[in-house]
Amino acid sequence: MKKQDFLSSLSKPLEYWGTKTKEEVLGLLGPETAAMVGFDQRNPHHCYTLFEHCLHAVANLPATASLELKTAAFFHDIGKPVVATERLDGFLSFHGHAKASGIIAEPILVKLGFADEELRKILFFIEHHDDFINFQIVKDAKKWHIAITDDNVDRYTRKVVRENPWLTKRDLQELLRLCKADVSSQSEIVFMSGVFKESRLTKLARMRAIERYMFHEPEREY
Repeated sequence: MKKQDFLSSLSKPLEYWGTKTKEEVLGLLGPETAAMVGFDQRNPHHCYTLFEHCLHAVANLPATASLELKTAAFFHDIGKPVVATERLDGFLSFHGHAKASGIIAEPILVKLGFADEELRKILFFIEHHDDFINFQIVKDAKKWHIAITDDNVDRYTRKVVRENPWLTKRDLQELLRLCKADVSSQSEIVFMSGVFKESRLTKLARMRAIERYMFHEPEREY
């Protein structure tokens, strides 16, 4: 598949890719991408198969999203089939999938013809799309939760910019847009063992809170 044809397909991802069989995706983008087709995520946070989830993530991006961001959304979870592990409750876990997705996506992107600068940005979005999963608006009893405060968000921002000095404000804004598109493509309500855990709306509220602190917007009422 040619790069321009792939980018054109992202304007209407569900219409174009949603009609493709696993064999057709295999022929166009290789076995790693085809492995997402029909993959049951078996996780209460997800209501779509893996490939459907990624297509919805692309579709949920704003119209102003860059082509790099749309590409990242398409491939952001491609590593899940590789890192999937069985949990005792019968669900699947995908620890480390963001990093794995970047590693797996890179040779596909190179083959498509993306330039080095484009690759750097796309891989950054993929590898960091899950950075805020542990952030919470209110600190709870779980030690791994990070309270969404000015200091914590600033600490994260300084760290990621220090590690990627080429990042611009727009790049960070787009990372948050990818996170929101990802969440918008997940289950509306999450139940585990019959107990309510959280909702899509609470996840989106977290993303908006992080965004306000990251860019020092004046409104801070959640």
